Amino acid sequence: MTTENITEVFADGIVNVSHANGVFRITFAEQESEGVVRPNLKLMIPASQIAPVIQALSGAVTNIGEKLKSQSNGEPTASKKPAAAKKPAAKRSPQKKK
Repeated sequence: MTTENITEVFADGIVNVSHANGVFRITFAEQESEGVVRPNLKLMIPASQIAPVIQALSGAVTNIGEKLKSQSNGEPTASKKPAAAKKPAAKRSPQKKK
């Protein structure tokens, strides 16, 4: 995949989401100054693809968060710890009724 002619747009947030004719339209915006928000990008995603797009974004954010957390703890940047490093969940004994 090449990234040569990709337009980059900075967005502070989403100002509108709508759906019509099988297409989601997500309007992003940039805060120009205190209290001044300017819409700057409308992303259109086919409704059939909205779930995979959201799942991909969510997965990427989780993965990046884990990497940042492990870096701040001085751990290697592997996305998952080896299975041997995991501790089994403690078993709770049932409480007796009085």
